[in-house]
Amino acid sequence: MVWQVVACVLATAGLVLFAWCLIGSFLLPVAGRNLTVVYRARGDAPDLEQAVRSLAWLRGTGMVDVPLQIVDCGMEQAARQRAERLARAHPFIQVVPAPAAQGEEACGRSGDPPRQRGDGDLSER
Repeated sequence: MVWQVVACVLATAGLVLFAWCLIGSFLLPVAGRNLTVVYRARGDAPDLEQAVRSLAWLRGTGMVDVPLQIVDCGMEQAARQRAERLARAHPFIQVVPAPAAQGEEACGRSGDPPRQRGDGDLSER
């Protein structure tokens, strides 16, 4: 009787684990896709390290596997040095200058809110 209970519990746990993994693979939208996270850094970039830690944690859990580009949109020298140090510490980070050809579009205008709805890109409807 005890062995039957143990076998039922283990079988149920195995089914739950299988369903959890199967559903998780469908719910992870960016794993293995051709995406890049872009961080537009201005001034002192006070939340740069928090953003890097957050993405590093997501990468560590296997939820995302995307690179990070830190775009220099007028960073101060200390922030630039911090970004370069983070890029040396994490191989998925790349510090790039703002593309001159795109001008304000690459960095956004100074009065823009941090989250904007794009023209058909990842809508929040």
